[in-house]
Amino acid sequence: MNKLGLSNARNEALKLVGKHVNFVTLSDDDCWYPPYSIEKVIDMGKGFKGCLCFQIFDPIIKDYYKKYAPDYDKKLTLIKSLKVSSIEIFISTSVINSGINFDVRFGLGTQYPSGEENIFLFDIIKNDFAIKYFPEIIVYHLKPDWKKKEYIFKGKGALFVRLYNKFFAFFMVHIYALMKYRYSDNLLVDLKNMILEIRTFKR
Repeated sequence: MNKLGLSNARNEALKLVGKHVNFVTLSDDDCWYPPYSIEKVIDMGKGFKGCLCFQIFDPIIKDYYKKYAPDYDKKLTLIKSLKVSSIEIFISTSVINSGINFDVRFGLGTQYPSGEENIFLFDIIKNDFAIKYFPEIIVYHLKPDWKKKEYIFKGKGALFVRLYNKFFAFFMVHIYALMKYRYSDNLLVDLKNMILEIRTFKR
């Protein structure tokens, strides 16, 4: 492609999905799959028109990518969808054909380098599609060192405005700062930058 942005790339890829396809996943080049993954998705997704979410596991250190809910959930809420990562999502072609796309202002290669999958899932739920969660491993990926993620705070102010509104985003960034304080070298600076994003971001 001749333009940057993870969301741009994903939107272009979704245009290539054929009519014979039932589900699409957003794989990374550094993840791999248990041998039963495809069969499990086909079985659990029969007749379903929304999204399926599963779990990511690191088989090298034998630990989960993050903390997961232990129980099946037939319909994720907006809040619960914030915890979902791209590579554990399987999207039905019914969702794709509805015209829902990734917001190209978010994702790696943009000013706001994360949160694109959260926006995508929010838009899915708001368009009356359900998102099911299965507490089962579907994909392998090395567990990241979250302390080295430079975008833990960057873009979060803009993300919360995009998901909600500026008033609610102001409270969300304070809660988020308290939850992620251990990843910050200077929490006041990170909070200040998120508030600046709230002021400047236009929905």
